[in-house]
This record gives sequence, structure tokens and C-alpha cells, in this order.
Amino acid sequence: MGQLLLAFEGMADRNTALQAGRAPWSSFARVIHRVLATVQQPPPWRWLAGGRLWQRVGSADPRRLPLEMVQQLHWWCVRPLARPRRSGARQPQPLPAHLALLACWLNAYRPHEVRWWQTVGVTTWRDLQRHSPDSHVHAIHAYRRQAWPDQCRPALALLADKAALLALTPAPWRAPFLRLGPDPSPTPPWWEGALTSSGLVLKPLRGHGGRGVWCFRWQQGQLEQLPLFRRLPTDRPPGLARHPPSPRSWPTIGRPSPAAASP
Repeated sequence: MGQLLLAFEGMADRNTALQAGRAPWSSFARVIHRVLATVQQPPPWRWLAGGRLWQRVGSADPRRLPLEMVQQLHWWCVRPLARPRRSGARQPQPLPAHLALLACWLNAYRPHEVRWWQTVGVTTWRDLQRHSPDSHVHAIHAYRRQAWPDQCRPALALLADKAALLALTPAPWRAPFLRLGPDPSPTPPWWEGALTSSGLVLKPLRGHGGRGVWCFRWQQGQLEQLPLFRRLPTDRPPGLARHPPSPRSWPTIGRPSPAAASP
């Protein structure tokens, strides 16, 4: 075990040296990535809903209008071309044309959202427009929190940190968990058994909507990576482990951002 930890520490040192050489470029890349990610989000606008031609969800800040216009043009003109085309048995049933046009092109519903609502009987635009799309949740919450002290930021910070929230949960109501990050973590007694049986579930500490949730399992000398909820991150782990990873070695194998691990 000692030799294994030393090997992983060497991998971490090499990673640190490479990241230090790329620091200026990586900072610039992060800024560009953040700008592009913001532009690619739909604006909090609704069309042909609630008896109105157009309406803005949440507070109307005129300073954000230019950005939101760019977001809307991207959603209408670029997003349809960038959507993946699935083939084979996994291809979902296409949505009705009128519903796809009104909900997924004119407005900001994702196709999987529309299918979820269809399973509970919401099959027409008249019924669907009464339910906000997932992309509008942030604007709705921000508008409702305006009158609260500090806009509920302490509570939001706690809810955004899954490990801190789990730490406050009474032990009988929670599964064992471990916070993974850049600092070495001791190996809990349940780690090896979970990794070699049903697997370890890793969730980003700051995330939502099931994005970036993975199940890792050590089977037949290999580290299996099973994405959950079909919400795949762009920085998927490379899977370079040749030995069962420990919490100390995880930053060199899994995602670089902090995560909560649980059996």
C-alpha cells in the first residue's frame, strides 16, 4: 500500500508541475469558457405564454438586456444546429412538431423536460406553458429572494455544498460519505468494500440537475466509470488508474473539482 501511495503522489507532483506551466493559459481558457457558457444559456424570456406575446421572468434589469438578446439569438439560430443527433435503439420518440416549435425553439424548454411532462399528462402547449422550464429557475428564485436579508446567501452557500449539508444531516438518515479534494483524505473503512462491489458514487459539491454524477467501480483489475442520469460533463475523468484508487490519489484520477463520495 505504501508503494501504491508513493506512485500516486508522483503522479500528482507531475500533474502539479504541468498545471503550473499552463497556469496563464488555463486562466484565460477558464474566462473564455465562462463567457461562452453564459452566452449559450437561454435568457429568462417567455413567448406566447400567459396570454402575452413576450414577457421576462424575474426582475427586469435593463443592463442585462444586450446579453439576453445575444442569448436569445444563440438559442434560436445556433442551438438547433448544435444539438446532437442520436441514432439507433436509444433514439427517443420525436416530439409533436407544434410542441417542439413552441417549447424547445421559441421558448427554453429542453426536449427531455417536455417528455417528462408528457409522462404526467401535460401534452399540449396550453398546459405546458403553466410550468416554468428548468433554465428559468435561477431567475425565479433570484426574484423571490430580493426581499430576504442578504438574498439568502448563507443558506444558498450551505445548500450548494453537498458535503457540508450531509454533515448536518443526522447519522441515521444519511449514508456514509467522504469529501474529496486537493487535500489528502484518510481512507474510511467502507471505501474498499464499496469500490469493489456496488461502486462509489461521486457528486460534485457544487452542481445541480444530476450533472457530473459518476459511479466508479473496481472490477477485474480495471476502474469502471458509469455516468448517471445521462448528464455527462465535458471534462469526463480519463480513467488512467491501474490500481484501486484511494481517497489520497483520487484528484489524479477523478474530476479536479471537489466532490462527495458515497457507497
